[in-house]
Amino acid sequence: MKLHNILRAVRCSVSFIILLCTMACGHSPNTDNARAVKIAVLADIKDDSVADINNTYALIDSLPLASDDDCHTFYMAVNRLTYDMHEQGDDARAVTMMRKIVEILQNSGNRSVTDTRQLLNMYVRLGATFADMGMAALSVDYYLRGLNFCQDSIYDNYKAMFYNNLGIIYAQREMPERAEEYFRNALAINLRKKSHNESFLNYGNLTELYALQGFTEKALKTSQRSLDYADQQNHPEHLARVRVQQGSLYAKLNQPDVAMIRYNTALKQYSDLGNQPGVVDALLHIAGLWLKEQQPDSAIIYSKRALEVCRRHERDDDMAATLKSLSDIYRAKGEYRESLELLSDMSALRDSLHNAESRLRLTSWSDDNSHSTTVEPPLDTRATVWLIIAVVGLLGALALMLTFWQKYRHESRDKIRKATIEKDRLTKELDRLQRQMTSLSLEKLKLHEGLGDVSDCLRTVLTELSPRESEKRETLRGLLGRVNKMASFDADEEFKLFFERIHPEFYNTLNARFPDLTPRDIRLCAFLYLGMTTKEIAVLTYREVRSVDSARNRLRKKLGLELTDDLTAYLHSLG
Repeated sequence: MKLHNILRAVRCSVSFIILLCTMACGHSPNTDNARAVKIAVLADIKDDSVADINNTYALIDSLPLASDDDCHTFYMAVNRLTYDMHEQGDDARAVTMMRKIVEILQNSGNRSVTDTRQLLNMYVRLGATFADMGMAALSVDYYLRGLNFCQDSIYDNYKAMFYNNLGIIYAQREMPERAEEYFRNALAINLRKKSHNESFLNYGNLTELYALQGFTEKALKTSQRSLDYADQQNHPEHLARVRVQQGSLYAKLNQPDVAMIRYNTALKQYSDLGNQPGVVDALLHIAGLWLKEQQPDSAIIYSKRALEVCRRHERDDDMAATLKSLSDIYRAKGEYRESLELLSDMSALRDSLHNAESRLRLTSWSDDNSHSTTVEPPLDTRATVWLIIAVVGLLGALALMLTFWQKYRHESRDKIRKATIEKDRLTKELDRLQRQMTSLSLEKLKLHEGLGDVSDCLRTVLTELSPRESEKRETLRGLLGRVNKMASFDADEEFKLFFERIHPEFYNTLNARFPDLTPRDIRLCAFLYLGMTTKEIAVLTYREVRSVDSARNRLRKKLGLELTDDLTAYLHSLG
């Protein structure tokens, strides 16, 4: 271990002791949580050799925590630290740190407003990180947890953010009804708070959702509505972005003339702003429209203009899209060789961008480590020879001790890491088996409901037969007996048993808070808690969709909710 690392470890230990002593003497409650977070963060990064994290360590270590403003500044530094970890590709470590912070702040019974805002920040960051990693279920879980802490109106901006992000996830999962519900919840909050920029983004998300569903006219109206909230002073590119969006919608409506007007308007606005990515985007949309109109000669003019912009302003990230556009145009013209060459160039460019990023990270790591090495000038005075020998011997002994200590620490960390991995594996496997059991119980429940319907139908037919048709009546009675025997198991109770293994307190909480709920009401609550849609519930229970909607509305009334309230989110808040 290098000398400066040893000194830093000592400094961290001293800081740790000072913090503990100061906390023991009794601080303002509003700073205790920040101090606990500070101790955890410093302990986690004290041995890091990356320059950016080293600098952040020094900053965090030096920050006082005497006031609420100090805590706010400290939390901003911590957020920057997790962002740096993400930029370096170390998402696992960033997630681990954010989870530690969440555990500290969530379990505290004495959170300040600043603490709660930081807790909500962590939920937003964790949800976004897992969404980027393709783990939508975990992302939804963190967003819903964050909503539980947004009961006070001062956190409405976070509440709107959670709703909007949930809408994006459900849109990606092709669940448009849920996505629209969350987008509109976010929009209602932002309109009430007169948050124009956020309202503009919500309308934009709804526009994209309607466009994906094929509701082009509805998407156009929503897009036009978003212009009322475009912040042209602080975000002048908003108007151009909407024009490009509207151009795409008019193109879908087979109105190329109107679409071209929108694209050209956006191109002029982006050009006036000097927004080169926007210029490239508008040019490529115009080229795409000409190609759709089977005019590749006109399309190639705009794609080549986009190529010139990319080369002149070194827009390598836009170059790949431009090369793809040119390749499509040459293919439409029947010039397949040129098309394939452009596709090859595009693939090479994407590979080089990826490799360049990897090399940059490796180079940065190498530079950080090379700069952290210090060379001490040699002593050249003979009178100090024996002193040097003594110092060398002492340093050798210290180095030996540190070597053994470091080896022991690494072995301990390795054991802990392996145990954690095994625990996570077993937890995931248990969760998978439990969910599989719940799925099987749902299938049995569906079978039970179906058998019940068959039994009712048989009884109806039996009552309609005349006494003379004795053979048919006997046959139907036999069938009815067999069906009733097959349906004799208690499917509701079995489903409840499996559900409670995963969510043990759900039924108890509902019964305690709402004793007037019927078994059917509680079962509907469980279906919604599992994330089932109205259509899925209708299929499972052999009911009409309208009937399930009516049941949901009756349930809202029993729970004391308004018709506009998010029933699923409320049920998750009870858990």
